Amino acid sequence: MLRIGIIGAGSLSSRHINAYKKDKRCTVTAIADINPEQLNKTADEFGIEKRYSGYRELLDDADIDAVSIITPTFTHKEICLYAIEKGKHVLCEKPPAMNAEEVKEVVEALRGTDKVFMYAMVCRFFEKYKYVKNFIDSGKMGRPICAETVRTGKMTAFRGWFARSEFGGGMLRDEAIHEIDLVLYALGYPRAVSVTAFRSDINNSLPSKMKSGVSGGYVSADRNKYENNTEDIINAFVMLDNGTNLTIKTGPIRLAEEGECRLSINGERAGIAMSVFGDTPVKVTEVTEDGYLQVSSPILTSNNAHNDEIVHFVDCCSGVEECIVKPCEALKLMELVDAIYESAKTGKTVTIK
Repeated sequence: MLRIGIIGAGSLSSRHINAYKKDKRCTVTAIADINPEQLNKTADEFGIEKRYSGYRELLDDADIDAVSIITPTFTHKEICLYAIEKGKHVLCEKPPAMNAEEVKEVVEALRGTDKVFMYAMVCRFFEKYKYVKNFIDSGKMGRPICAETVRTGKMTAFRGWFARSEFGGGMLRDEAIHEIDLVLYALGYPRAVSVTAFRSDINNSLPSKMKSGVSGGYVSADRNKYENNTEDIINAFVMLDNGTNLTIKTGPIRLAEEGECRLSINGERAGIAMSVFGDTPVKVTEVTEDGYLQVSSPILTSNNAHNDEIVHFVDCCSGVEECIVKPCEALKLMELVDAIYESAKTGKTVTIK
């Protein structure tokens, strides 16, 4: 029986706990949070007896085999490093860390360990994304030529720590990172070699002035009110080391009818596109051998990606499967995110060495 500890009792913790409870191979035995009210609320809801006021106390518990780290981004590195030191299996929520340098420290700390370390890139576990990945791996597309990711909101007012870039907030780092990871993973995780980006903060305060049409974004257990200093728009033009061009569009304030969350990849013989959330089908456009353009949508079953992610983590901890989310991929991902922010700040193309 795999004994699980939960670090962070906030809004996302219930998804982890519910998924673990459905798996008969594990049991949630402990939970930690610095907010005693939130700690007791979540622990009472799920009947968790062991309660700790800090992550170190939980990780010091020798009866815990594995942990889910579900805390604000700026805490990820230090908690991950201590969990590795204490010999725990680790599932850490995205984004991996504040920047690539922090991920590099984690990667270096993992050398020599035989424990599972996995970043929670949950969108990889959607059935429709698995189809996209398998389609590209099959070679039907031929050589990938270009790709696009879009994660936008029409009028999003971030709350709690999500509103502050120094805590890890910002739609690029905290949300659009999903679609970027999906494209890179589908392409075999090439490295970005150059980035040219644009950023605007002109409408940063617009949601606070609106009388209607504002959405709240992710719900945080952090009830503090912060002035938003994250980007309202970031676009990037990225060249990858496999010759593919990646265009990234993101931002919480796009004056459009609806926000978007999608990706597309085009190659020599086919293109494929998907919306990450909702029931919109995957679209495949192929050139047939006899010269026709064929558009199709596979019939796919829907699934609970969060549950499947936890099943995979437990499988990995049990030695049943090899982890599909590699720390080295997270390093490439955060190198790209860092370069986008840097290029957008300086107005210059950034070369990644």
